[in-house]
Amino acid sequence: MKLLNENNYEKGAWVLHMLRTRLGDEAFFRGLRAYYNAHRDANATTEDLRKALENSSGKNLREFFARWVYAAGHPIYELTSGAAELPGGGNDLTILLKQTQDGEAFLDPVPIEITNGNEKTRITIQPREKLATAHLRTRRGPVSIQVDPDQTLLKEVVSGQMEN
Repeated sequence: MKLLNENNYEKGAWVLHMLRTRLGDEAFFRGLRAYYNAHRDANATTEDLRKALENSSGKNLREFFARWVYAAGHPIYELTSGAAELPGGGNDLTILLKQTQDGEAFLDPVPIEITNGNEKTRITIQPREKLATAHLRTRRGPVSIQVDPDQTLLKEVVSGQMEN
């Protein structure tokens, strides 16, 4: 009981949501069915679930489970951006995504949505450390930039300064 706290069920639900997003519905539910069928009359472990999802998806999930299931915490993202005018029109938009949580970086792909008027552009930032940078050419400065617009990651987002 010392391992349990008020966040266990919420984090477990988020981890399953992130796995479903990462693997896709078909592979995710095929893996859950295989896991259930293999262990419905016996005890099962988290490693059994990982292996069933790996078999159904063909993906190695060791690092995902190590970070999200066996380790504590979640990423806290601070987004800052700046736009510089380009000769001939348009802007060079620089997006900085910084992780401010204690401990190591979370290396999950982070979807970003940039809105310019009625135009929306989506990019994915793949962190390799706690600070990740992306550059994007836009017709004009962004109206807004949103981290993980579809809520696919367990995270916090804190405001950084936006410069134009």
